[in-house]
Amino acid sequence: MTRLAFWYDYGVEYSGGLNYFRNLLYALSLVEHKNVVLYVFFGNDVDPRITREFSQYATVVQTRVLTRK
Repeated sequence: MTRLAFWYDYGVEYSGGLNYFRNLLYALSLVEHKNVVLYVFFGNDVDPRITREFSQYATVVQTRVLTRK
């Protein structure tokens, strides 16, 4: 099994970055490789709506290490 992880350490106000990750994870979800598991890491301060959206495509992990300020 291959685990592929991404982290988002920009503020949520950087909508270009969020859109990039949305599109990337969506495209990867279309690939028929069952042995690839996707993860995305966010800070604890990210809006729950965003984490719910991303959880459709990857396992969402929230950590204080990526929390802004």
